[in-house]
Amino acid sequence: MISGKEDLRNFLISVVVISGAFAIQDIRPGFFLLCFTIVFFSYLLHHIAHHSLSHTEGMQTKSEIYGIGIVLTLVTGILTQGFAVLAVPLLTHIRGTETGRWLRKTEGANDRELGLISTSGPLINLAVATAFLGIYSLTGTYAVWMVSLINFWLGLSNLLPVHPFDGGNTVLWDSWMWLLAVVTGITGLVGLAVLL
Repeated sequence: MISGKEDLRNFLISVVVISGAFAIQDIRPGFFLLCFTIVFFSYLLHHIAHHSLSHTEGMQTKSEIYGIGIVLTLVTGILTQGFAVLAVPLLTHIRGTETGRWLRKTEGANDRELGLISTSGPLINLAVATAFLGIYSLTGTYAVWMVSLINFWLGLSNLLPVHPFDGGNTVLWDSWMWLLAVVTGITGLVGLAVLL
């Protein structure tokens, strides 16, 4: 999850960058705070999913700032006025521990382990996004709409089907799972646009 000062610093930098990219919609401090709160908890859930599943599979995760990803996040936020943000300022690396699950020796992660761990974060975001899309359809509250929007984009951004993104490992493991997750995300974004 988030262990140590470096991981915490990287996580917070990522949250600020993603929040800023979404907050371009409305530059008031209150809206940035709303975006920051949503991104903080959504991204935290994403990383908890990665960490928990990697622990179960006998793996370790380490996150680092991705400079190109920061630029991509901010540029997509500016170009789309904060409505379509490719949120990829942080990379998560997965590696085998000396002893894996059930104390078996691991030489490294296989496609299944990498795929499961990598897919867990985006799937959490897509599940949250879908749930809040349903709530928004009942309440019409813009803050709820933003929770859904941000989570759909966190999920889809991380499912880009190339390395070093989570989607690269997902495609290697199960291309149908990847396709289902992407279709879910795109369908949700279309639903958000229709309901707004």
